Amino acid sequence: ESAGARSVLSLMASPLAKGLFHKAIIQSGYTLPDIPRRKALASGAALTRHLGLENPDAAQLRALPADTFWQLTAPHVIGPAPVAGDIVLPEPMLETFFAARQHPMPVMVGSNSDEASVLAYFGVNLEAQIRKLRRERRFGLGLIRLLYPAVRGDRELGRQVCRDMAFTTLGFVVMQAQSRRGVPCWRYWFDYVAEAERDTYAHGTWHGNEVPYVFDNLALADPVKAYATAADRAFAGQVADYWVRFATDATAQSQALDGPVRWLACVRGRDRLLRIGMNKKAGWRLENRFMRARLALFKRVMRYHVTLD
Repeated sequence: ESAGARSVLSLMASPLAKGLFHKAIIQSGYTLPDIPRRKALASGAALTRHLGLENPDAAQLRALPADTFWQLTAPHVIGPAPVAGDIVLPEPMLETFFAARQHPMPVMVGSNSDEASVLAYFGVNLEAQIRKLRRERRFGLGLIRLLYPAVRGDRELGRQVCRDMAFTTLGFVVMQAQSRRGVPCWRYWFDYVAEAERDTYAHGTWHGNEVPYVFDNLALADPVKAYATAADRAFAGQVADYWVRFATDATAQSQALDGPVRWLACVRGRDRLLRIGMNKKAGWRLENRFMRARLALFKRVMRYHVTLD
């Protein structure tokens, strides 16, 4: 999930990982570009100078206590993206998937309805992103408004545009790459919120909030989730069953996973997605061409607009 999803995607793109695993689950991966090796080396050199080390060797770097790094602030921290341009990841992960050069295997991929929740952690002002688009006129804000006809106000528009450009679009990219390789892709959109949390999470499922449903551990003695209702726990069990069926049963020839609805994979160019939760409540719906117009646009422009700078 999140940075873990980026790790999975990078392994699917790395020549060194060929044959080491046979299927992948990608939860809430994001389209932030990989860090070029040259930039990473320069950042590393600047960091060592900041720490008072001149040309340190590996032993000196390993001797630094962990607290040295937790306390760092910009410009001595980097975004949560891998380094590309070495033997592990010769080209950026996104380029690999755009060209459908990833290792072929069954994949499950998806994201949540309020992924923009995590962007505040990185200091991203959602409303300011819309003002920036309006100011720079890099692509038509009027077109975006046509794609989000029911959204009112820059803050809510920013929430949804940032969510879709940074998170939702990646599932679309992976689905298309999988189709080109002739291997199945089960794509989802998670929008369930526990009954007691629906006022707290007013805009939907936050980044990471699907994890206790996937592992079906809402019933564990965690004080944060102690209020989970029988309905919440039942829904979590159904979600976890899909994940287990994928892990145990999915093959390169599979086309569906059984569950509350028959979850059809995206194969042979079929753009399908399972909605897991409907407007924060329990529900299941298989949809064709989910957000297709938005995601097709954002696939074209995300490399120029998704940044933490």
